[in-house]
Amino acid sequence: MSTSARSLLCISVLIRILLMPRETSAHEINVHDAVSGFASLRSTKLKFFLEDAFGLGRGESNKKAPVFPVYQGYTSEHSKRANGTAFDWIREGAAIEDDDKRPLNHFYDPITNLGLTDRSESPLGILPNALPSFTWASTRNIQGYGVRNLDSWQNARDYEFAALTGATKTDRDKSFAHTFSAIGHVIHLIQDLSQPGHSRNDNHYVAKHRYIENYGKAHYGSTGFPSAAIVNPLDWEAAGFTKLQDFWDRGLYTGVSATPLNNDSGQQTLGLAEFSNGNFLSEDRLYKELYFSGYAYPSLSTGTNYSNLNTNPLGAAQQVVLRDGTAAVRLLISKTADGVLVTNHSALGFLTYKKLTTLGSGLGVSIYDDKVLEDYHAILIPKAMAYSGGAIDYFFRGKVTIRLRWDEQTRTTCWAAGRTLGRRSCPPNARTRRRALLSPSRRRGRGVRGGLRQSAARDGERADRLRQDPLRPPHGASARSAPRQRCLPRRPDRL
Repeated sequence: MSTSARSLLCISVLIRILLMPRETSAHEINVHDAVSGFASLRSTKLKFFLEDAFGLGRGESNKKAPVFPVYQGYTSEHSKRANGTAFDWIREGAAIEDDDKRPLNHFYDPITNLGLTDRSESPLGILPNALPSFTWASTRNIQGYGVRNLDSWQNARDYEFAALTGATKTDRDKSFAHTFSAIGHVIHLIQDLSQPGHSRNDNHYVAKHRYIENYGKAHYGSTGFPSAAIVNPLDWEAAGFTKLQDFWDRGLYTGVSATPLNNDSGQQTLGLAEFSNGNFLSEDRLYKELYFSGYAYPSLSTGTNYSNLNTNPLGAAQQVVLRDGTAAVRLLISKTADGVLVTNHSALGFLTYKKLTTLGSGLGVSIYDDKVLEDYHAILIPKAMAYSGGAIDYFFRGKVTIRLRWDEQTRTTCWAAGRTLGRRSCPPNARTRRRALLSPSRRRGRGVRGGLRQSAARDGERADRLRQDPLRPPHGASARSAPRQRCLPRRPDRL
């Protein structure tokens, strides 16, 4: 090979490596857009937050939703939004989470608690260090491969705090836009857990292996979204969820037993990564009996009707038309136990079946079948929507109160947010006033519904938020003379 040819080859490989994270995305952008849009519109807690914070009547959050401008730092590879409602910004955040090299950090294996480690489809077997998606979602300003995440759950809390205490309406509105966009980023990561490849450590860099993404793009996009897939948010309290990680992994299913898969309801509801890992196959992570998948479940021998095919293979045979237009016969394997039931769980070529003498030689089993992919999406997309809506409700849980205390001595305003104001952060002689921060209709100071940081009653930790700020001092005092200080350090939300 000539020197120039080798150089071109090296450049080609380098480009593929640099682009690889983009090619490991789970659902396509139009699917994330649709799921996030419907999930946010069905979030009761988000509606309460908007109605309380902006003085709307009950049921008016959709009709009179306030519009927020573009926040500082907003970029997008697919659109250029100028402004939008809370629902618009959540959809936008969910869409742009797939920008740049971010998708490399969209994997989470509930058995190992690791991110993507599968190098099977990486160019030259090279795989940059990838973070587990929960770490990526929950850590403020975390550095990932080639990109820093400024849209984590904790960042969203920071933007929310800025939105409630900003110096001007423009600043507050921009911070609100960033808050909702960051929430969209986080629920995108939850939605990716419903793609089994992302919970079963299955690298799908090769385009022809993106069976689930391609099917979803064609059938579950923003237009023509199946009405059966539109569901209400997960009731995370009834499900026993107490922290953000529960939406990923509750530690109930470890791959040793199918019992947690069978008990997936009520207080034993699984995290979405556990659910998809234990119940579904991905492109290359198939049944352990036929392939080396590293996962005990789904099990071909205990969880499907595969053994019955030996007695009546023709009864399960179906005529199908392949994508190239040719006719074929396939055996469709059903999942009949060990968790959720799936009528068409995998497909097996009939000629391949005839050659099987023992388990362990199952070349030809695949999920690359329209009936299989249809059944997968019919279960997994509603799950993605329910968990996304539940996470939005979780963010806006509880109710906090905003109060103002003016200190004549230091000529500063002390902002206090929380259920209790037991700490005397301002001097005892401070004049106490109450003021709504967001609209004249909130001047009664009854508080803002939603989780500024968190609800104290929900997780046993006070949500007090105290800081001194020279915003709108009373009696015409000069704000310029009052330095910005923080009374108490900010607390992270409970994860």
